[in-house]
Amino acid sequence: MKYLERYSSRFCIKTLEADLEQSPNLVVVIPAYKENLTSLKTCLDSLDVAAHGHDSIAVFVLINYKASDSDKVKHDSSALFEDLRNHSCTHLILKVFKQEFFHKKGGVGLARKTLMDAAFSIFNERKKDGLIINLDADTIVAPNYFQEIKKHFTICPKCQAANIHFEHLLSEDNQLNSAIINYELHLRYFINMQRLICLPYAFQTIGSAMVVRAFSYAKEGGMVKKQAGEDFYFLHKFSKNHQLMDIQTTCVYPSNRKSDRVPFGTGKAVNDIISSEQAYQTYNPKSFNILSDWFLQIFKSYEKGADLVHHSDNVTFNTYLESIHAKDKISEIESNISDINGFIKRFFVWFDAFALMKYLHYMRDHGYDDINIPQAIESLLNTLNLPHESDALEQLKTLRAFDKESVYFNQWRAALISRLSNISAS
Repeated sequence: MKYLERYSSRFCIKTLEADLEQSPNLVVVIPAYKENLTSLKTCLDSLDVAAHGHDSIAVFVLINYKASDSDKVKHDSSALFEDLRNHSCTHLILKVFKQEFFHKKGGVGLARKTLMDAAFSIFNERKKDGLIINLDADTIVAPNYFQEIKKHFTICPKCQAANIHFEHLLSEDNQLNSAIINYELHLRYFINMQRLICLPYAFQTIGSAMVVRAFSYAKEGGMVKKQAGEDFYFLHKFSKNHQLMDIQTTCVYPSNRKSDRVPFGTGKAVNDIISSEQAYQTYNPKSFNILSDWFLQIFKSYEKGADLVHHSDNVTFNTYLESIHAKDKISEIESNISDINGFIKRFFVWFDAFALMKYLHYMRDHGYDDINIPQAIESLLNTLNLPHESDALEQLKTLRAFDKESVYFNQWRAALISRLSNISAS
């Protein structure tokens, strides 16, 4: 496999020396920036419990800081490194590293890549396609965490990467709880709206809840070095190839705490919700519906052998299509395929998760304003025929249970074909 050699020699960061006497089957990687000992110990203890009865599980923790950080941050990082090195785990192989980042892209993406590359190197040297699992330092896991991850990749050999069911931790702080409930409701609304219109990349992308096969990690070019959003960019490499799946039989519990460590993400969202005087908002469902109608028009016209529809009845949407040169792109796709399945696949390689985000922002800025979370959730629950209480926490519990029972991998295709058939019948 030449791509393993190419990745190892050209793209792999090899600054961490993780000499292990044992040969692990799974490596958990945990970046830690401006963290505290209590959070990390709690995280490691939950992993240790989950590792009971399982052999050869390693955990790599990287205490990192930037060259531009204050002396206090650097001192605290060094102290944390020394304290954590003395932490003992009964069922885990624990390796703790410390590194200062001088690179301008130094951040969680680079920290994850540094750790994941170290894990990849361990597996590559042993010619073993093990699993690399990402976790955050302020996160805990369910007791069946390793059991269900191993089971999933055993019974799903075609799966190359997966995201794990997550539920943010709640606390006695009502303000924090309200913020994290609203944020998680937004996350679940966003993915379910995508699934309702049959998008193939409708998967959660949470950095503390993702797993990848080591060799697939190298084949897809490894982790990106972004200072935030690295999880989104990384996992969607696999959704494009239809190699991304859900693991719903266990759970990761991210923290609900505020944070200023990254420009966006959970901690930043909690900060913004608490500090804002306005209600937290999410994308307008009308934007999804307009997009869905256009998708169906395009696919149905191709299926019938008719001229492809490059416009809609919506003036704003037509302007958007012109701005992305949709007609030229779709004509190019049409000229390179021979059947509807190939057309749909190529179409969504072009109109991918990044294009969706840009589209939603365009519509938001041109008349389709974001709506308040309660309004969005009521609409979603009605569409899904789910019971809905007025209490936000009860709504979140309902969506958590619904998501945990949902199987989406490759189901989007059947759902899309069904919708096309319904159009023909009508």
